[in-house]
Amino acid sequence: MNSTATTKRKFSPDRQSNLMLYDLLATGLVPEALVRAGIKTMLGKKLQELREDDPCKQLENT
Repeated sequence: MNSTATTKRKFSPDRQSNLMLYDLLATGLVPEALVRAGIKTMLGKKLQELREDDPCKQLENT
């Protein structure tokens, strides 16, 4: 048997947050618009982090 098939997959915190939002959406207790807004907010934060870590920008600032 393949050993990789038995190992548990580790999720990043961002992925876990997305899964929680989708779980909330699936329950029907939270409006879809609210879930979508949460996902957009998380994606926006991630994009901002990537922009701040951009090596090209760091070279421009020096």
